[in-house]
Amino acid sequence: MRDSVGVTEFIGLSSWSPARIIDTLRLLAPGKPIHQCAAVLKRQLGFPEASVTYYSEHDVLVVTVLEARDSSLVRYNLRPTESLPISSPLRRLAALADSQLRLMDLALLTWRYATMPRDSVASVLAQYESTPDSIARGWALIRGAGPKDIALELLARDSSSARRRAAVASLIRFPADPAVWRALVRTLRDPDEAVGFMAARVLEQFTNFSARAIDWAPDSESVRAILDGTRLFFFPLLVRTLNVTQVDPALAPQLLGNGGHLLLAYATAPLPPIRTHARLLLRKLTQTDAGPDGQAWRDWIATHSRN
Repeated sequence: MRDSVGVTEFIGLSSWSPARIIDTLRLLAPGKPIHQCAAVLKRQLGFPEASVTYYSEHDVLVVTVLEARDSSLVRYNLRPTESLPISSPLRRLAALADSQLRLMDLALLTWRYATMPRDSVASVLAQYESTPDSIARGWALIRGAGPKDIALELLARDSSSARRRAAVASLIRFPADPAVWRALVRTLRDPDEAVGFMAARVLEQFTNFSARAIDWAPDSESVRAILDGTRLFFFPLLVRTLNVTQVDPALAPQLLGNGGHLLLAYATAPLPPIRTHARLLLRKLTQTDAGPDGQAWRDWIATHSRN
């Protein structure tokens, strides 16, 4: 829908209409811009999942939801229950992740500059409203965080969300390891949303700057969960990640069979910033192309679905 503010595209609606959502948000959150209303959509309107993403280059706002009837598609990881012993460097990184999440996020966002001379990156960091001095502590703690295997174990078993955030941050040092890529996608489903957002940040850096072929078969369950709508904020990122890591078309029945609804909705959206990567992924997985209505992909999914 288009109004005086710009274009807002809604994805995932069936029983709700865009107008009903807008009117309800105005009642529940008067004066609050819709791009800040993802939490309201989930907590007050009862959508199991919701995301609001602004594409500034196209001036398009995309509101994506799962309605209540699709709540079974939301599949978070079980919360870990153990408390593992950790080293002092990891403990300091966990403290930073717990108390200064913004600094940690900036350290990950700018990690590729961490080994460059300070003078040469000062102007770059200024774009992030940061300086080499302010971000250096985060870089140093990540650099000294210890072995990769310990971080992977913490992610899988430790009950502390701060420790899991620290573990995720430390994994940014290992973009060449396919097991780390897969661990990050598993972590997108972490029951602590901040842990998931940190995993998304690292995965985004890998996808943008360290792309390589990845075998997703060992973690196809987590890939499928995100494609189905678990943590909708991470859906566009995962679609791009699967494209740049050359996802194997042999996995298509596992990832799309009896599903693929969200991917199809994105692929058939009327606006380029939404549909481009989704269409590329569907072409990769199904080895077929389709027109704007996506009917060839729907037919492929129907053929490869179980009754």
